Amino acid sequence: MICAPALTSRFNALVIDPDKLRAPGQAPYFTGGTDVAGFGLFTSGTTGDPKLCFHTHADPEIFEQATNSAFRLTEDDVCFSVSRMYFGFGLGNSLFLPLSRGATTVLRSVRATADVALGIIAEHRVSVFYGQPSFYAKMLQTPDDSGRLASLRLAVCGGEVVPESQETQFRATLGSRFLNVFGTTEVGYALVANTPGAWRDRRVGKILPPYRLRVVDEDGASVAAGEPGLLQVAGPTISLGVRKGDEPPRRLADEWYATGDSATVDEDGFLTVHGRVDDIEVVGGTNVHPIEVEEFFLRHAAVREVAVCSVRRPVGNSTLRAYVVLVSGVSDHDQVAAELITAAQESLTWYKVPEDVVIVPELPRNSNGKVKRTAVRKMAELDVGFQLVARHLDTTDRPAEFELLGHSWDLLPEVFAPIHTASTELFSDWLPYPAGGSFLEIGCGAGVTAVLAALRGCARVAAVDISGQAAANTALNATRHGVGDRVSVHQGDLFDPLDRDDRFDVIFWNSNVIPTPEHFDYSHDIEHAIFDRDYRAHRRYLAEGMQRLTPGGVLLLGFNSLGDRVRLDSIAAELGLKLIEYRGEARHSGHVAVTFQLLQVVKR
Repeated sequence: MICAPALTSRFNALVIDPDKLRAPGQAPYFTGGTDVAGFGLFTSGTTGDPKLCFHTHADPEIFEQATNSAFRLTEDDVCFSVSRMYFGFGLGNSLFLPLSRGATTVLRSVRATADVALGIIAEHRVSVFYGQPSFYAKMLQTPDDSGRLASLRLAVCGGEVVPESQETQFRATLGSRFLNVFGTTEVGYALVANTPGAWRDRRVGKILPPYRLRVVDEDGASVAAGEPGLLQVAGPTISLGVRKGDEPPRRLADEWYATGDSATVDEDGFLTVHGRVDDIEVVGGTNVHPIEVEEFFLRHAAVREVAVCSVRRPVGNSTLRAYVVLVSGVSDHDQVAAELITAAQESLTWYKVPEDVVIVPELPRNSNGKVKRTAVRKMAELDVGFQLVARHLDTTDRPAEFELLGHSWDLLPEVFAPIHTASTELFSDWLPYPAGGSFLEIGCGAGVTAVLAALRGCARVAAVDISGQAAANTALNATRHGVGDRVSVHQGDLFDPLDRDDRFDVIFWNSNVIPTPEHFDYSHDIEHAIFDRDYRAHRRYLAEGMQRLTPGGVLLLGFNSLGDRVRLDSIAAELGLKLIEYRGEARHSGHVAVTFQLLQVVKR
């Protein structure tokens, strides 16, 4: 903060006396030139890990020149942005643009709520407000009895595609003051914008010189006006992201850059962005843009936010699911969900109709307010896992005994039921059982695999499960089949209950393949058979399992397509290991179609 000494006590910040700035400095002036990297911006990471994009000292001047035709900031403007300065949109809003035109900017150390933002606009007579669609939706639902938006000259919206119904709502309140803009972190700021005198509904605007854009097909050929395709842009500030901060900046001089968005340009040059290509879901062999379904649901008066993704279904196909946030005060969730499904069935093509609607308190968003599509898809994966948990706990059709692999087995309540999944049958049939050797099963459940190991000639078998009920079930089946003297059963987590010096010829785990966030809490023992918090158990199994083998021993992992194989391979690589498919087969497991894989763990 730069201010006169008399005002120092008014600010809770580092305050600098302007006289000190006028005094001769000891450090040399910067002489690196305008083409030297001056700052870096992280991408938002909505579809993956964020990347770092470096921009030069000259780039902010280009941002300002490009957007001046739309914003026309002056010294009289007061700017306020709810998008934070660690993202390109927020940095331009709060620093580069107002600084270059002598405008005032309002800064907050903590994130503003909708009501707080309205208060700031009124208190400081904000004339230019910047926000993302989700924030506008919340802000315009907040009563504005005192006309707190009256001072606004511009209400700039960026960061996400604005759904049609929300844009209609925003314009009903803000009129021509509401402006869409579009940009990317790689560009650094906005390169497409509407202007108060030239805007169209459902368009983000026209390209801003010196930037250029085009829409192409998958072969890179330009498509006709009005035809959807892949958006490419070119201009002087484009910087490709890097994964590590010590990597050199990667700049594109005047080459076309694919933004990763699906888009259309009309005959007059107005751009429509349909969504990220990575967001596209495939249903019935057809590409579906989630935003099309989301926009349709947002027309319902009770819906505030919605995110759509595909979910694998009982018969093996994928259909859509909608996660919906309702407006405040709506309590009949089932009725709203039913109304949404009915409306979609009446108006949308069959493959665009969600099979179910899940009401949630909020959608996962990153720190810049964008919906995290990867997190939404993870929510769907967790839902599949909870369906499996419910099926294994359901006592309606659960027998006390079952037949599998030519033998009869006891099944205790609240134990993972092999009758509801093909994994136990397949893995138990595929596994090598060393005659006269030793075998360890982690996560033994009802004990089918461990008992079969003894029946097929293993001299020593150890079975471990975190569930006491599962350990009891394994012991029961070992006694039933006359191998209780060769099968030792232990309750505990992974290798914890074993002696430190125990070694085995074959170690196997039919793993809990569905990863969960770090904060996931297990509410029942059987969930340990389905979910693995942050893949911690997988990491530990790979690391410690190799240490538990006899010379020439084999470490095996039962896995399936509900899990994250890419993540598992990455963990293995970090440990100096790799995974080789021992055997695999596609089957239906209860309500979900999956591919089962028996993986062998080996050193790289």
